[in-house]
Amino acid sequence: MRKLFIVSLLCLCIPGLLSAGTKEEIEKVQRYVLDLQKQVWDLQEATFKSNQQIIKLLDDLNKQIQTTQTNQTKISNQMETLVAEIQTMKDKLEDTNRKLANLNTQVQQKAVTISPDTNKNVASPQDNKEDEVKTLYQTAYGDYQRGKYELAISGFQNLIKKYPQSDLADNAQYWISESYYSKNNYLDAIIEFENLIKKFPGSDKIAAAHLKKALAYLKLEKKAQAVVELQTLMQEFPDADESQLAKQQLKDLGFE
Repeated sequence: MRKLFIVSLLCLCIPGLLSAGTKEEIEKVQRYVLDLQKQVWDLQEATFKSNQQIIKLLDDLNKQIQTTQTNQTKISNQMETLVAEIQTMKDKLEDTNRKLANLNTQVQQKAVTISPDTNKNVASPQDNKEDEVKTLYQTAYGDYQRGKYELAISGFQNLIKKYPQSDLADNAQYWISESYYSKNNYLDAIIEFENLIKKFPGSDKIAAAHLKKALAYLKLEKKAQAVVELQTLMQEFPDADESQLAKQQLKDLGFE
């Protein structure tokens, strides 16, 4: 800027110099002015190139940020799918184990459940209770699988209300939480996952609850709370499948 001012000033003074100076002095001033003009042009060109480089760098940085965000979203979605698949497999295994246990019990108690007078099977109150619990659970779980989350929530809540000590009560609480999560109601999902952790501390769903609770926090952009949940999961359940997923999620978030 200073050089540009000097060039302008010299341009204004040249007429006076031309009239007052010698030919040699005039040529010297003209060369000086031309040199200054060249320096100004070079400076302007360098500034333009620098600006273009800055614009390109900012554009590249923006693209990298967008790519990173997209990758994080994909990883989060993949983890949600894995968690859902793990829980479905666990539920199927639990259901199979329950059926085997019930079948074994029926075989062992067959003589007791047959009336000597009528020679017909007599269902005990306990059997009736287990059948109703199973029916309520399967109906609500079927609603969840069909995407009827409100019906599923209502069905699972009804099961817990009628049979809070049932072996399926903790599963019902877990799927209430998952139903809210599937509805993108992440705040209520977090509350229900926390209810599972507090009300059913011995449940085999606790590890999954911590993981999905962390993912819900991430959906709400509450990174600090998510990290706490993931770290708690790894500390309390180091051998769980969910713990490995938590470790990967922490790594993706920048926590080794």
